[in-house]
Formats: sequence, structure tokens, C-alpha cells
Amino acid sequence: MGAPACIESDCPITGTTVRLTIDPVTGVSDLEPATAMVAFVDPDRIQPGHLRATCCNPQMFLATSDAAHHWQAKFPGMTVLPVTDAYHQLARPLADAITDPTTTTGTSACC
Repeated sequence: MGAPACIESDCPITGTTVRLTIDPVTGVSDLEPATAMVAFVDPDRIQPGHLRATCCNPQMFLATSDAAHHWQAKFPGMTVLPVTDAYHQLARPLADAITDPTTTTGTSACC
């Protein structure tokens, strides 16, 4: 954390490769396709003891909003947002909370 990261992930619906760079200072860049969405699980649906299956596995990058709606049908309760919106609304605040040494969470919250 704290450094830029290049991400490549195949959309589970279309098979299209989603590519982007995330930088903790500048945010999302080099997003392909520009229509890409990301699915986040509703925190109320996370099952302790089954973190990977109920939180990590269903969170995906999706090539289009249509693919995202198909993913939501397969995994009810998912929130889907355009990648840039998700970064600002969810991912950046979560990363800040996980790495904030003044919280009780600290870095141990991440799997």
C-alpha cells in the first residue's frame, strides 16, 4: 500500500480483460475498457469464518454495466459502481482506515 499498482482482471461475465492503474495520490488512470465497473459486497452479507467466499471472491471488475447487472443477479446484495467512483467512495477510505495506525483496526484487519 502507498504505491501505484497496475491491475488486470478478466470480467467473469464477458471474458474481457479489465486493466487499470491505481495510485494512492492521483487515483484511477489507464482504465480499459472505460465502461468498467466494480462489484463490492454488502458488509452485512459477509460471514465471519467465510471471509474469502463471502467477501473476497464475489468482488470483481466487470467490463460493462450490463455485465455488472448480470453479476448482481448471480450475487444478490452486491453494489456495483464505475471503477473511478468506487475508488473515491469505497476503496480509498477503506485503505486509509486499514493503514491508519491511530485506529484499533491497524494493518491486521486485512486478510
